[in-house]
Amino acid sequence: MLVVTGLLVTGCASSAGTPTPVDAASSTTTATVSATPTPSELGALRELSDFSCTPSVEDSDLWTATGTLTNSGPEPGDFQVTVAVVDASGGAASGNERTVALAAGDSADIDMGRVRGPADGTCQVRVLRMP
Repeated sequence: MLVVTGLLVTGCASSAGTPTPVDAASSTTTATVSATPTPSELGALRELSDFSCTPSVEDSDLWTATGTLTNSGPEPGDFQVTVAVVDASGGAASGNERTVALAAGDSADIDMGRVRGPADGTCQVRVLRMP
């Protein structure tokens, strides 16, 4: 079962664990992202694969971020994915956040939408498994 909060689901996850596309318009939030993830964040970050975050060719102040989120645990789980672009000074950040619910063993392709940030910024991602 795939339940997505804040996203438009474009398919259903299969029991074989085949990634399912998830796409939607997102709200933009201001985020503070730690440069050094905590151990709990590292544990959930491994659930994100094929992550790509690149500046847009059309608009230098927009980035695109995509990846595949997998619940490798034995229980269903809710995952919070946050992508932020931090300016070169390490100061201000702008980001998008998604919450994705996955059954055990299921995967979902995620598209974080357009993330606003300077072309010379640094893209950072955080994945948390919610309690």
